[in-house]
Amino acid sequence: MTDYERAVCYYTLPKVINPISYGIIVAYAVCLFEAVGALVIGVVLDSRTWTVAGTAALVGIILFGMVVFTIRAFINEVRQREALAAARNLPAAMESVEDVPDPFAHHLLLAYRLDAPGTIYLCGSGESVPQYEVHCSAQGKSWTIQAAGTPGLHIRAAGGPRSFLFEAVLPGRFSIYAGEDCIGRIERRLSFTAPIAEVVCEQPEPRTYVVKQQSICCKDCIIGRIYFLRGVYYLDIDKQFFNDVLLAYFITRL
Repeated sequence: MTDYERAVCYYTLPKVINPISYGIIVAYAVCLFEAVGALVIGVVLDSRTWTVAGTAALVGIILFGMVVFTIRAFINEVRQREALAAARNLPAAMESVEDVPDPFAHHLLLAYRLDAPGTIYLCGSGESVPQYEVHCSAQGKSWTIQAAGTPGLHIRAAGGPRSFLFEAVLPGRFSIYAGEDCIGRIERRLSFTAPIAEVVCEQPEPRTYVVKQQSICCKDCIIGRIYFLRGVYYLDIDKQFFNDVLLAYFITRL
């Protein structure tokens, strides 16, 4: 990943990718309920006209919604590919321009490569160093994170999904343990649009983070992002905010 690609993933993509807005969802839901209402009226009154009209409207609205949401996803994908393609063709910014400060000088960049599952790498100086080993249970509901010289972290999942999006079903709650001590928890909020999670760190310093659209925020300030590029998941975060609980959240998103 080049410097420009990293900058595009961190700063540009969140702005060019438009999530489904609440307005669209509300309008779609109103139309859907009206079609269902017409169908119910037809069934209750035994009216063929209302039944046919309600059925046709319901099918039409469902198909229309599928088309609209598919087009939105396609547009987002095209915008993302165009931005990354433009960045990939540019030289490494930090190497070619000496006077420009590095916006990621105080960041950690962790990488999880799909071609090397189970290992999280620390990126820097043009190379990646193995940093953590991740072991997932056969049921996919608990994880162990091991680093040299540490007792290891344990993540336990509980609860159901908290999103209406068509995405992989993830548990709604997680607890993170260091040994026998619970050091934090993760809870996904009920959301009709982009997934939102609350990450609560209890040790060593109490602090709450909110993650929305892969952006990690603390007190309304963006401190890091999670993104995916060419078969690699990245956690790009300010060093002063990085902790085991945020690392655990990154693991649960893989």
